[in-house]
Order: sequence, then structure tokens, then C-alpha cells
Amino acid sequence: MDEDSGETVSKTFNQHWGWFATIYQLSKSDILKVTGDTSITKLNFIFCLNYLGIESDWNQEMIKEQKRAEREARQKVRLR
Repeated sequence: MDEDSGETVSKTFNQHWGWFATIYQLSKSDILKVTGDTSITKLNFIFCLNYLGIESDWNQEMIKEQKRAEREARQKVRLR
């Protein structure tokens, strides 16, 4: 990762793998359980993008919640 150019691991990963990274991410998810389909490549493209978007937002919210809980725990330790 080149810090001077501002590139992130995610950006370089996606540049390298392109659309295959999307299929790989979907294959690790439960999307087929939601749709009942048998193949990721048969899914509606817009549905796939929405699914990945909500999954990403959910993960970011969970990370924020964990950080908040860690901050609160550290504050409680300092108060003792």
C-alpha cells in the first residue's frame, strides 16, 4: 500500500480482481438463501449491488458500535 498516493488495500484489491471480487464476496454471503436461487451468476445485478451495499453498511455500523463499547469500557476503567 502506497500511503503517499492515498491508495487503500480495498481499492487496489478491487482494481486487481474487478468483477470477480464481487462474485467472490457474494459467494461468501448468504444471498442464495435470501433468493432461493442456485447460482450467483443467475441473480439480478441490481439486487446483488443492493445486497452488498446493505452488508457493507451493516458491517460499518457494527464496527462503530464495537468502538463505542470499547470507549465506554475504557472510561469505566479510568473512573475506578
